[in-house]
Amino acid sequence: PFLSYSVIAVLGTWPLVTHLTTHLPDRFNDAMLHSWNAWWVQEALQNGQFPYATTYLFYPSGVELVTHNFAWFDILPSLFLSQFFNTITTYNLAVLLNLMVCGVVAFWVAYKLVDDYRAAFLAGLIYMMWPYRVARLDLPNLVATFWIPLFILFLILTMKNGRYRDAIIAGICFALVGYARW
Repeated sequence: PFLSYSVIAVLGTWPLVTHLTTHLPDRFNDAMLHSWNAWWVQEALQNGQFPYATTYLFYPSGVELVTHNFAWFDILPSLFLSQFFNTITTYNLAVLLNLMVCGVVAFWVAYKLVDDYRAAFLAGLIYMMWPYRVARLDLPNLVATFWIPLFILFLILTMKNGRYRDAIIAGICFALVGYARW
């Protein structure tokens, strides 16, 4: 499924891959903010600074970024990818990676629930290529929603089997849903 969803993500976000190194998928300037966020976090970590404050904005006094919209599940892959690519490319690759992960996770959850490969593949495809998600690739918090199906799966397993382990995993996934959107 990962390879299939990779191809579908590239085709479904066309022409993003043809402008991977030069353009952000941006209609409302949010992608510029989020690519700056990824750059800033890396810059702060490399220089031993706290990423939740910067003097790069509102110089010389700076600004606190505690309530700033950091899309951590876009930033984390960008930290690795930035070793090889420019800021625009890392943002675009992180968006494509998050789309693919959404598809694979939804596939896995659906397969665990219905035990039908074709139905699970369709569920993953629908979840990954949800029209609003694909139309707003400039909002990485919206793209990286793979924790939601995991939360639902472990909530169902908790209610069905009554295992504490499933309840703990459901709680962690629920917290990560909120953290991904914070």
